[in-house]
Amino acid sequence: VVVAARLCAYMLALSLTLSSTMTILREFRSEYQVYNKNDIEVTEFIKDTTPPDSIILANSYLWNLVTPLTGRNIVTGTSTFLYFHGIDNSQRESDVRSMYEVPSECEELFRTYNIRYILISNAERYNYDIDYEFFSSSCKLIFNNPSAQIYQIN
Repeated sequence: VVVAARLCAYMLALSLTLSSTMTILREFRSEYQVYNKNDIEVTEFIKDTTPPDSIILANSYLWNLVTPLTGRNIVTGTSTFLYFHGIDNSQRESDVRSMYEVPSECEELFRTYNIRYILISNAERYNYDIDYEFFSSSCKLIFNNPSAQIYQIN
């Protein structure tokens, strides 16, 4: 019985060690990137030109370009985190969608959330039917690269 228990313990230790070693090797050899050079350029611009207390209209995606890399605030965080803490942010998510898709009807929302900057990156393009015409005609484009555009509300 003691021999069988020791054998099971060794097999368990070996399998855990082997699987974790394989995971580390896979990650070490991986070319996966969360942020590219253009994304970093966006975040550096935000850090260098916006006040630390700025609220930026951006997607609530976990790896958005604003919160993880600049320390600036967005209107709402990722709902999966907030939900499990008992926070219902569905209204804020709806408001963010409205501000991207029908911004001409959301002047009060921009004021309510004290939004001065609008980020349009791939995450926003993917998740919203953005009213580009409104932003280009009513806001000042202050940053533009292949990853994103940043508008300042006039």
